[in-house]
Amino acid sequence: MIKINLLTQDLAQGPGGGPSAPSSATALVTAILVAVFLVNVAIGGGMYYYVSSAQAERDAVRDEANELREELEEMQIVYDERRLDLERMEELIDVAEALDPPDRLLWSRKLNMLPLIVPEGVFLTQIRVNQRVTEVETQSSIERRRAWEQQRGQRGAPQQPPPIERSPVYQQTLVLDGVAYVAGGTDTQRLEQLSLFAQNLRERRVTLPFDTEETAERFIDGFSPNIDPAPAYGSQIEGRDVLVFSFSMETLPMRIE
Repeated sequence: MIKINLLTQDLAQGPGGGPSAPSSATALVTAILVAVFLVNVAIGGGMYYYVSSAQAERDAVRDEANELREELEEMQIVYDERRLDLERMEELIDVAEALDPPDRLLWSRKLNMLPLIVPEGVFLTQIRVNQRVTEVETQSSIERRRAWEQQRGQRGAPQQPPPIERSPVYQQTLVLDGVAYVAGGTDTQRLEQLSLFAQNLRERRVTLPFDTEETAERFIDGFSPNIDPAPAYGSQIEGRDVLVFSFSMETLPMRIE
């Protein structure tokens, strides 16, 4: 086998003509390679630390976002429950007000007014109050359905709320039964007394104790303007000629809004 030595003669032989020791050039190359290796190791370690730190930070942000998402979902559940509670409370308020309307006619006040407007010769024999109640949709229910109409077709729109018919409308009728009597009088005179009574119901202002001129009112206030008289007829009570009458007056419709 042929060997070719590319080193010069003086480099190929060491001292005394033997093999040469490692040269300074070889040592330099080796040092450079080691330095490069160490630099790469250092850079690689730094990159690994940076990537690890970034991943840890990303995981921390992701965990925090998940926690916030869970809290938001819990808050949404609480909000929905509170909203339903509020709607139920509004419905209960409607019903409670329906049981005792704030503008219900104060019959005690009207009864206290009657003796002051009944003319001489007119006697009330019976006072009756008839009541008719019809239920209609509450105002809050109407407003919820109007809001739903505006949102209908939009993404995430709620379902159509059902109507809630719990708002009653009161219609009351006051019936005044009585007789007109004028000693030794005629039916015409008795009719005049009934006409005066009807006029007092419509026009006369009454001041009750603790009232002022501003709070004085007519008996017909709170009623429809028309008085519906039943046909009067003549009769006798204990041998006296009387005229039997009946007046009906309807209150204005009272609705709870």
